[in-house]
Amino acid sequence: MNRRHRAGDHRRILLAVLWSISGSSSAQARPHDLSGQHAGRWASLIRIWPSLLLILLVLVLLLHRIATPTEVGALGALLAGVIGAVFGG
Repeated sequence: MNRRHRAGDHRRILLAVLWSISGSSSAQARPHDLSGQHAGRWASLIRIWPSLLLILLVLVLLLHRIATPTEVGALGALLAGVIGAVFGG
């Protein structure tokens, strides 16, 4: 596989991640339903930031070829376990 195909794969992966984030963040509630809920939004953001940081770390390590996919998979599994242990209910 040549380098041109790999670059296209990275773009497709990044596009899929951005699409999934934008789809999950679109609010279905009406504007009047969201008034006074800023504290709840910040609380939910605090709960998900470690997972978002993990996704970003994995993408950066892979796209910049800092680590191999096997190493990134192992690191991702380890950090996901730590996130689950620390932030899990």
